[in-house]
Amino acid sequence: MKKIDFIYPFTGWIGLDLPNCFASLHMFMQKIEGNDEYECKAKNGQKCDGCGNCKNTLRGQHERFWFTFDTVSGRTATITGWENTNTDIFNEVYNTDDSLDFLMGYNGYSYEKYTDKSVFNKKIIETIDKNTPVLVRTKIDENIAYPQQNEFSIIIGYDDEKFIIPDTINPKIELNIENIEQIYIITDKIKQKYNNIDVLKRLKHIMETNRKNGEWDKYIDAFSKYWDKSQNLDIEQLKQKFWFLHRGMIWNCHNFSEASGIWDELKKFEKFKPALDRMFVACDLSHTHQWQGMSLWTTRDWSKKFYNEVEWGMFENAIQVLKLVKEDDEVIYQSIYEILAINN
Repeated sequence: MKKIDFIYPFTGWIGLDLPNCFASLHMFMQKIEGNDEYECKAKNGQKCDGCGNCKNTLRGQHERFWFTFDTVSGRTATITGWENTNTDIFNEVYNTDDSLDFLMGYNGYSYEKYTDKSVFNKKIIETIDKNTPVLVRTKIDENIAYPQQNEFSIIIGYDDEKFIIPDTINPKIELNIENIEQIYIITDKIKQKYNNIDVLKRLKHIMETNRKNGEWDKYIDAFSKYWDKSQNLDIEQLKQKFWFLHRGMIWNCHNFSEASGIWDELKKFEKFKPALDRMFVACDLSHTHQWQGMSLWTTRDWSKKFYNEVEWGMFENAIQVLKLVKEDDEVIYQSIYEILAINN
């Protein structure tokens, strides 16, 4: 039996996806330390005064790494497809081997990938014995919907009966050869293969794909022409439309703007500052506008249908919010485009 001392947390805002697990693994590899003994009014039941002391905790640092890696992978630049679907570009970047390879290269790790289950046991034990955790891709429980699906995990030990996962993973998910699909083993620290300009190129490609495919336009079209297309919908059909709107407002802009590992480095260059300033304003506005969109779902009485004029007003509010979110995305895209143009 062997168990690595692994103290690093995982965010509960999303399931065990690649950026979430990679952030914890990276903290272990870099031996990140945190201060969990700190002054905090909120801990004592008082109102938070924004002191920022919690940022130096392990959880606070994990959150910053998660924001960064979530954006480096490209997920925060994607849009949830209308009717709560995954777009092609989302499937291209979310939890894919391409994104894993990019994250490894961005952080300067060499690694090995194994898909043959017959070697899993041997490779995992060999790696744990070297005091290195193993990143694994697991079978997805189709009964759990995104974003709470668990597709990755970390193995930190083994005994005669099972593999051991970190105590900080909750709820506990038992791992065995049958539910492990692939394993990824970090083998060395190498020169960084991808930098923040490469990240911006990746984000630009994703956002260009969103624009080309008119992802926000599909939302706007769904709420357009109320009198022609929607006045005869029953309450359940109306409810479903606004639920889809709610699911589209998932604040990717928040993780995007808080990806300090990217933006703090780019801020060091004065030539990028005007574009970055505009981008951060647009991210803040997008966050507010998406709250507006969510409120159309969360604040109304869904037990009954109102007069057509009221329902029409709800649709018009949805259209106005969606147009604002689309405009925010366009400012963010143009800012990234400008930074890349300046860099060339």
